[in-house]
Amino acid sequence: MIKNYWRTALRNLWHTRTFSIINIFGLAIGLCAALVIWLVVHFDLGFENFRPERDRIHRIVLDANFSGETFHMAGVPFAMPAAIATELTGIKNVTPIYFTSLEVAIPRPGQSNPTVFKGPNRTVYTNAHYFSLFHSYTWLAGSATPLDAPYHTVLTKSRAATYFPGLNPTEIIGKTITYNDSLNAIVCGIASDPPANTDLDWNEFVSISTLAHTNTRYADPNEWGNFTDASECFFELAPGIQPAAIESQLIRLWKKHAADAGPGNSYNWRLQPLSDLHFNPFYTPFYHRTAHKPTLYGLMLVAVFLLALGCINFINLTTANASRRAREIGVRKTFGSSRSQLLLQFLGETFLLTMLSLTLSLALTPWLLRAFSDFIPRDLHFNFFHQPALWLFLLMLLLAVTLLAGFYPSWILARLQPIQVLRNQPVAGATSRRAVLRKILTVFQFTVAQAFIIATVIVGHQLHYSLTADLGFKKDAIVNLETPYTADAADNKRFLLLDRIRNLPGIERAGIGGIAPSGEYPNTSEFTYTNGTQKRDMQLELRDGDSNYIRIYHLQLLAGRNLRPSDSSTELIINRSLCTFLGFRNPADAIGKILLNGSQPVPIVGVITDFHQAGMHTLIKPLVLTWSNKDQFTIHIALRPQTPDGAGWKTTMALVEKTYRETYPGRNFDFAFLDDVIAKYYVAEQQLSTLLRWATGLTIFISCLGLAGLVIFTTNARTKEIGIRKVLGAPVATIIALLSKEFVKLLLIAFAIAAPAAWWAIHKWLESFAYRAPVSGWTFALAGLTMMGIALLTMSIRTIRAATANPVDALRTD
Repeated sequence: MIKNYWRTALRNLWHTRTFSIINIFGLAIGLCAALVIWLVVHFDLGFENFRPERDRIHRIVLDANFSGETFHMAGVPFAMPAAIATELTGIKNVTPIYFTSLEVAIPRPGQSNPTVFKGPNRTVYTNAHYFSLFHSYTWLAGSATPLDAPYHTVLTKSRAATYFPGLNPTEIIGKTITYNDSLNAIVCGIASDPPANTDLDWNEFVSISTLAHTNTRYADPNEWGNFTDASECFFELAPGIQPAAIESQLIRLWKKHAADAGPGNSYNWRLQPLSDLHFNPFYTPFYHRTAHKPTLYGLMLVAVFLLALGCINFINLTTANASRRAREIGVRKTFGSSRSQLLLQFLGETFLLTMLSLTLSLALTPWLLRAFSDFIPRDLHFNFFHQPALWLFLLMLLLAVTLLAGFYPSWILARLQPIQVLRNQPVAGATSRRAVLRKILTVFQFTVAQAFIIATVIVGHQLHYSLTADLGFKKDAIVNLETPYTADAADNKRFLLLDRIRNLPGIERAGIGGIAPSGEYPNTSEFTYTNGTQKRDMQLELRDGDSNYIRIYHLQLLAGRNLRPSDSSTELIINRSLCTFLGFRNPADAIGKILLNGSQPVPIVGVITDFHQAGMHTLIKPLVLTWSNKDQFTIHIALRPQTPDGAGWKTTMALVEKTYRETYPGRNFDFAFLDDVIAKYYVAEQQLSTLLRWATGLTIFISCLGLAGLVIFTTNARTKEIGIRKVLGAPVATIIALLSKEFVKLLLIAFAIAAPAAWWAIHKWLESFAYRAPVSGWTFALAGLTMMGIALLTMSIRTIRAATANPVDALRTD
């Protein structure tokens, strides 16, 4: 019997191969999308799940409020971890972490010059408690104990193999590594590599006490007022201790060691669970990629929609085509087939078709992963034979799609009455052109398609606005060149390099300073302003730059003058927002006023226009621009306009690189165009826009496949009607309109549903932008007209053929 079922299923698929191909491709696209999305979601939601103690490990984060504006950061003062370890109770394994990128030199026997590794990633300063807190590592040689003393380092297996190829872990212990030309550290341990699904995937650990022997900014063991995102602190709660108890101790600790935030301002130190690290967007992801849970859930919804569209095609085409199998069903029932047997047979046909679709989707998945490699987590791999969870997911997906797509059509076919069928009576619910279920499902398909079109247009419009809007400073033809950090404050190589760059052809202007006006990981500092009896304490963003800084970036002075060279920060320029916050309506009134930076009085010498410091997502913040010859390692270069042949900038940068390598032989030439850096702020939006375009295209394709199938069925069912109308003189245009009218009505209903739903969803998404492009009605009209045009084109392929066919061919048979 089962053999007969399979033979019948294969024969039916072949006889209705047009509809079978439509169903297979529709389901394959949905299954492939579901599989890729499952791989991404399963990977991201599994972060840190391998740690049994993850619920007790926390990171210290800060929510600071200044004058009604909230700042979020994961950085702590460098002095805080040591104070926490000695003054707080209910915690253990206090682990400070300081992120860095170090250039490494490995001495080789028989070589006069060491092997240099330029700026390896995933390097941190920490202590031995790190490996007690995150004890997922396996020690291959040595231990972490020496990390409590300066000049020691631990390497992971992969990093050790990079530095010391051909040596086993035991032989590497005791080897010397030189960091940044001046720091010599001894390898004290080799540990296993971290798993892929963790954000704590560092490969090199230098003892944090080594920082005391460098000139690293914000690494002062007594510093509480200034801090950076590069400095973090993790620890583990003792059993039975709640985070709130530790947070109250942190507040008391801060009040004991740090200055008061002032009236209306506050520092709210709190604990962030390790399980939240991968998903929380409010704290700067200094060293890891964050996943957005709503985006993951949105991807899951997209997968459900694409699967649903494929299933809808199957349901619509199978029920619409039921009359073709009515006689077969009538004969089978006459000869004794039960409803359950027929139901099983039709479900088996659905299972076979779904299996073919799943096989096609598995073949497409590797290609799709390569095509979307920029959007897929770098450590995600598709290995069908080594992922048991994937097998389980595919089995569940196969059964679910078989039941969702096949049960209703199978039930419709199995309940046909043989007397009705053999007497050629109409089949209720299956052959009627006005079947309510088919209309509902078709409306659903085109509602999803039009919602995707609207979302794609609006996201693209906002992205274009963000990338092209005036940011308040020049960003084109600007290059930021990083010079090597040096612990020697008297080293003036960078200033010699600056002078040489200024004299190169193709250079309009060059200066030195910190990050660009809009840059990642800005530093902040505490300032106090006193106006009579009123005192205001502020945590302000810093920009550092010489007198060329405002000229390079075309920052406009509203009042006062530019900065003058100095070995320390002796004067400030403030932005208009800070000027207004301090109570000065006229920028000139702020000139000469004094801000206290700790205990140091610093006069305001200028006021500049506001500029966007972090793209369009955040509001412009109060900011100070200062200058000090110390600790400034970024050279800011304004290039002359591009030459007509398009080779000018390339030639100029080749000269800059030559000059750099002559000044810093063997060092990494690390530069970036500022407009590229700013574009990276919107990587998530660019990825969303690309994914929406793909999802929209696939949705339209699947919907049009189903529409084409329904149009084919409708024209076939109305062949004789069309022939009679043509004989009676109906023009071709009238017949085309008659065949298309019902589908156009469904499209209009779908638009009426999609427009408000898409507007609500996009409005929620736009809330993440402080500055937004206006959304006008033409966006929705464009989406509706686009879908209408595509649908009419799809229908016309069949309706025009039916309307122009010879009526004699339609009427020659009964």
